[in-house]
Amino acid sequence: MAPPLLVTPQEATIRFEDVYFEYLEGQKVLNGVSFEVPAGKKVAIVGGSGSG
Repeated sequence: MAPPLLVTPQEATIRFEDVYFEYLEGQKVLNGVSFEVPAGKKVAIVGGSGSG
């Protein structure tokens, strides 16, 4: 097993690729969503009013 890779916050990026999610079967909330969040940035995923 390789030793852990140390990453500084300046280098970090979070990547979501082709993400699917549903609370109940057949009721998709996320449908193939892809995006990147560079270090130091913030992202919010929001739905309609009252969606939880």
